[in-house]
Amino acid sequence: MDCTVARDGLLEAEVEELRGDGDSALARHLRACATCRAAAERILAAYAALDASLAVERPRRRMPRTLRWLEVAVPLAAAAILVLVLAQPSVHIPAAPAASATSAASAAPLVSAPAAHDVTVMHTDDPNIVIVWIN
Repeated sequence: MDCTVARDGLLEAEVEELRGDGDSALARHLRACATCRAAAERILAAYAALDASLAVERPRRRMPRTLRWLEVAVPLAAAAILVLVLAQPSVHIPAAPAASATSAASAAPLVSAPAAHDVTVMHTDDPNIVIVWIN
């Protein structure tokens, strides 16, 4: 193996090969060639620096004991409130008194249907809510 092929192989080599361990062509070349071995040692040093920087544990701020219980209590309280709200019977809002036929007839139309479309107006029990459906 020549140095050009060996340098290309350094970029994909396993750590054992970079150390010259094993019987691969690259490992044998690194044991014999000081120049390529020096390049492999620089790569190994970079791996070691990377491993050291990843191993450093970042300091974590500890939450005071009085606040740690909130991590559990807040979600539990929210779930309990949701259960109570969903367990309540549905609330029925009484209908407003019906408008007289004369006042409804004299009122302006709510919508004008665009050409080639149908419009359906649905009144609800709440006089403030009217559903307009355009087909």
